[in-house]
Amino acid sequence: KIAEGYYRRENKPAYAIRYCKQALELKPEYEKSLHLIQLLYSELEKWEQLSEFLLNQTKNVESVEDKVSWFKKLATLYREQNKDSDREIQTLESILDIKADDAEALRRLESIYREAKQFSKTLSVMEKRLATMEEEETQKELLGEMARLAELELQDHNKAANYQEQILELFPED
Repeated sequence: KIAEGYYRRENKPAYAIRYCKQALELKPEYEKSLHLIQLLYSELEKWEQLSEFLLNQTKNVESVEDKVSWFKKLATLYREQNKDSDREIQTLESILDIKADDAEALRRLESIYREAKQFSKTLSVMEKRLATMEEEETQKELLGEMARLAELELQDHNKAANYQEQILELFPED
């Protein structure tokens, strides 16, 4: 409440941040302080401090879901504010280290590699996505895309043929 008062009434964000940190030392999961400190760093455009805070939060939580949530916020910060794709990639890989089937992280990583024209890495991520899919029609679509990428961008005819064979295994009538 003290931090919120400094923020809302006194317009002293530095004091508010200090009190938020003190509150979090006493109760690390205190939602109001967690939210307010992120808001304050964002409003002040203190991106490096915000990234340090978010990274520390990944270490302060136990559950996989909570860790993934904090890492996703960090990855978004790196993408939107810092424009730092290397750090975003590291963060997305950290998500995949603790939750290998995280569809959002896999899609974003694939997108980054595709935009950077790193097609071998793009295919590697697509293969990880494929391993997480259950629906055969979705697998077929992804395998087709992988075959086109291997053929057109990597000029790897063997790999493209392998993906086509996998489609035929799923759908022998096609």
